[in-house]
Amino acid sequence: VLEAYIHLLHTNFRASAFPITTVDAVNSWVCEQTNQLVPSVLEMLDPSILCVLVNVIYFKGTWYKQFTKEKTKPTIFHLPNNKTIKVPMMRTTGNFSAVITSKDYSAVEMDYEGNTYSMIAILPPKGHSWEKCKKTSLKPLFSRLITSLRVVRNLTIHFPKLNIEYGTKDIKKELQKQGIQRSFSPSQAELTRMCSDDFYVDLVLHKAVCIVNEEGTEAAAVTVITGRGGRAPQHSIPQKIVFDRPFLFAIRKKDCNL
Repeated sequence: VLEAYIHLLHTNFRASAFPITTVDAVNSWVCEQTNQLVPSVLEMLDPSILCVLVNVIYFKGTWYKQFTKEKTKPTIFHLPNNKTIKVPMMRTTGNFSAVITSKDYSAVEMDYEGNTYSMIAILPPKGHSWEKCKKTSLKPLFSRLITSLRVVRNLTIHFPKLNIEYGTKDIKKELQKQGIQRSFSPSQAELTRMCSDDFYVDLVLHKAVCIVNEEGTEAAAVTVITGRGGRAPQHSIPQKIVFDRPFLFAIRKKDCNL
């Protein structure tokens, strides 16, 4: 890896570069950066891999308005296959920015302490299939709902406790669908400003973990990229929003909407 590229990483992204010889070195770094939420992400390293680019996001936030533990009760949750399970459902009531409707997507924003970050939770209308939901373009949906948020007073939120993990997955195909093609081609990749050898992206692994409870949220996400050498309006009437079926959520930085 070229020194100029390492300097660029450090200057623009506050990233560091160091030599690695084992998978344990990568996993140990990931474990430390995610406060042990993601203990490992790689199982093996092929000898032909020249470098491993690891991106880590770690977040831990306390709700501005916490859920009361005593109000958490087992509640039926409707799965996409028409089956049901019981989940620990948290409850709280207060003034929240929200969009409440029965015919379209509803949304609620739950702030974390400090008012810098928030969770946006989006609930599809009843009868809206999860398959249709997965095909929805998420960026316009989130943008539309965020701009439509209004303070709703006396809003009761039913939200399940979460401990979910998106296992280590290769997201190469998803990136190619988004138009990133040449970087994966041994004959077309032009990464000479990064590495002096013939170089192309071989694998992009992603793993995410998220824990949501009455106090707040802890989440971490890791993306690993390996490169190979070689040329190849306000309301006063009490309202309620119940997340008892598949829904979407995102943690965002409010001042820049990321």
